[in-house]
Amino acid sequence: MAAVLVALAGSLTYGLLSRRTDVEDRRASYGAFPLFPGAIERESERYEITSDGGGTGDYGLRVTYELPGEVTAAEVLGFYRSNIPDGWTSASDETCRRLREQIHEPPTATALGMAIEQTAGAPDYGLMQVDSQLTVFAPDATPPDGDGITFSLQRRGEAKYLVADEPTFACGSDEVDTAGDDFDR
Repeated sequence: MAAVLVALAGSLTYGLLSRRTDVEDRRASYGAFPLFPGAIERESERYEITSDGGGTGDYGLRVTYELPGEVTAAEVLGFYRSNIPDGWTSASDETCRRLREQIHEPPTATALGMAIEQTAGAPDYGLMQVDSQLTVFAPDATPPDGDGITFSLQRRGEAKYLVADEPTFACGSDEVDTAGDDFDR
């Protein structure tokens, strides 16, 4: 019984230390960027990262900052784009193209056994939500699984917020970024 309690206590201690270290690492990553002028931290949420419906043992940190009411999405994201630390990279259309190529190579069209060159008709495929979020990856990180940050803009009523969280981005065909439009209304 004592061995079980020691093992349980050790497991609990490791879990708490792991959680604290993950969260401290996340906070340090966020600290690599200057705070947008006038932004005020309103919320800091620690959470367990899940995969396939279960906990991974890794922890994330979501920090929400209230922004001055008169700022635009372009001003906030422009500020962060111009303050990307050395060695960090931002997700881009090129990131999406590389990921798409890794998923599968498009089949070569043939007619009677001869390859047909395909140049037109393929939809544009690139980074989405560029007016409402910026995803950056830490030095030596490999998208999409590398360490990084997504800065997302949100509007709740009349208040405007910047949320820093785990890196996430979407790739696809051209689409209007309604979150960016909502932020600026």
